[in-house]
Amino acid sequence: MTKQNKKNKSNLILDLFNGVVSHIETKKKRISDNTRIHKEMRANVVDRLRYENLHLSEGMTFTSDNGFAQLEPYNGPIPPLGKIYPYTMKSAAKGSEIGLHFFVYDRYFAKSLWNRLEQITKGLARFDILFTPDYSCFVDAPTVFVNKTSIYKTRFIGAYWQKCGFNVIPTATYGDADSFSWCFEGLPENSIIAIGNETVRLNDPFSVKLWQLAVLELEKQKKPTLIIIYGKRIEVPGLSTPTMYFPGYVQTHFRNGN
Repeated sequence: MTKQNKKNKSNLILDLFNGVVSHIETKKKRISDNTRIHKEMRANVVDRLRYENLHLSEGMTFTSDNGFAQLEPYNGPIPPLGKIYPYTMKSAAKGSEIGLHFFVYDRYFAKSLWNRLEQITKGLARFDILFTPDYSCFVDAPTVFVNKTSIYKTRFIGAYWQKCGFNVIPTATYGDADSFSWCFEGLPENSIIAIGNETVRLNDPFSVKLWQLAVLELEKQKKPTLIIIYGKRIEVPGLSTPTMYFPGYVQTHFRNGN
């Protein structure tokens, strides 16, 4: 074999070797990339579960119709009205026998509370009473899913707080009259229940009538022992459940109070 042939053969063997090495490295990189992608996918699934707070649902009971968390009744002491603070003033709450309510604009709590539920809950330990968050429902919601999501979140958070050992007063809310068939689902029977009416327009007969019907339907379905009404003093003809009025921000800060 000539020197040239030997050189060509050596180059061929070297090229084959380098090809094999390159193939192995490419395969290793592909395996590494797939492993990284799978790890990221698993991490994303975990993050998603945590984002939706599903890891906190252990021990909760859910309704069969819409899957809302079922709340336990509360009939214990209620702090003096002057010591029940809105969520926006929670840092100002001091002393004993204090409560916390969420009859404030959704923008002050809706996303932050849901996304940081565990962390925020740890900071509420000093409160004797927590009202469940008053996530808004809308008469003109484009789809029922919007309002059902609000109900799902308020029930879930309330059930989580009960699981953590807090005294929790359930809060009722509603959309249009059609929502009465599901918006009280997950509320306990024979319990103190709160409901707000700050958004009810006294100069709008439809708005007033819808709220009155909602309260009567709440009484019919859940037989509350006491209804705490946050906001305006609106009489509800035919209501037999005892009521306690809790003046809202508008009533306490504006002369007209409507």
